[in-house]
Amino acid sequence: MDPGLLGGGWLNFLFQDDAAHYLNHSSNILYEVKSAGSEEAGMIKSIESVFSNNIVADSVVGHVFQLTPFLEPAANMVFTQNIFANLTTTGSNNSAPPPPPPAGQPPPPPSPAETIDTVTNGFTKGTLATSGHLAPFTGYGFENGSPPGYPPLKLTNKVMKELDRNTYFGVENHNLSGVGGSMSSNGWDLHATNEDPMFLRSAESIRHPWNRSCGDYTLAPGSPALKLGFQQIDGAQIGLTSAFKWDRTGLNARNGGRKIQAESYNRMRGLWRIGASWIGGAEGGSKSTHFPFSSDAWARFDKVHTECGAGCTVQVRFKSALKPDSFSPSGLHRQVSLSVGAPLKAEIIATTPQPVVSTDWTILNLTTSASFTGSLRGETVFLLLDGECFVDYFRFVPKG
Repeated sequence: MDPGLLGGGWLNFLFQDDAAHYLNHSSNILYEVKSAGSEEAGMIKSIESVFSNNIVADSVVGHVFQLTPFLEPAANMVFTQNIFANLTTTGSNNSAPPPPPPAGQPPPPPSPAETIDTVTNGFTKGTLATSGHLAPFTGYGFENGSPPGYPPLKLTNKVMKELDRNTYFGVENHNLSGVGGSMSSNGWDLHATNEDPMFLRSAESIRHPWNRSCGDYTLAPGSPALKLGFQQIDGAQIGLTSAFKWDRTGLNARNGGRKIQAESYNRMRGLWRIGASWIGGAEGGSKSTHFPFSSDAWARFDKVHTECGAGCTVQVRFKSALKPDSFSPSGLHRQVSLSVGAPLKAEIIATTPQPVVSTDWTILNLTTSASFTGSLRGETVFLLLDGECFVDYFRFVPKG
């Protein structure tokens, strides 16, 4: 992945190393992602894997990162010169976190010291504390030398070859990071910093964060991260270039009456989705499975086309959570709305007349505003949710 982009959505183990060896994650920008529990911004766990020169920012994550071999050997891994900024970590206690601070605003204060296990988690701490030798695991033959296809290794090779020069700015409870925390006490990340990496936010990003792009994560020339060796990532080179042969004018086009699957959003904030099935929370809200929604959650759908006529109806397949819990706004009633151009109340074109509740799948008929003509020509549409619920799809249909 060099360069690459993951942003505005959910991925389990966002950068996970399942290869035998030689997997390199570098020059990626990851932002506005929501996760919890055991979902980290990344994970490496095998031979000569590298996680270096990446930006992870403005997100809620279970833990910041995991460096843990499981059933495979691990040796000579590298974790250097990454930037972690404005991150809230839910950790193993899965508490409901506040959202990341708005662009250009200072980060929230750290959590109390007793809220442990949020930055690197217990597995990683154990790995770093005992990583002086290759973790061979039986059945791979490393006890007798390197098997065919592996680089030359000995049992004296370190699990972590290098872990240093990372930036932790506005990371909740970063006392476990390399800045005066448990990693530095074990000799890791001795040159880490918690200084502001100085992103060059555009005025558009600060005013309208739902239009944030990779270019907003360019570092100012005086950034402390650059002094630690971080290499500037060219956000303009991330994504499809003009040479790509697909007809991009038709991508994500939605015709009137056709279902728009809720989980096929281009960007999101403050919500969760169940695999590739639908937007949703947790059945019952147990700590082991619940992922909190914010009260102003939205999903963004680009290039929406529809011609359903004046006074058309927006249908939404909806279900409430099974019971209220302490993680989301109280109660089971939810307001569901659609807006055009921006996730703001002033831009709403269709909404439920009042908050609704149904613990079984049901079709909601959203009331359209008097100003809505029933015509959308490639607009950006936002699905607005005010707390945990389930949404399968929505569509525009003519009345009658």
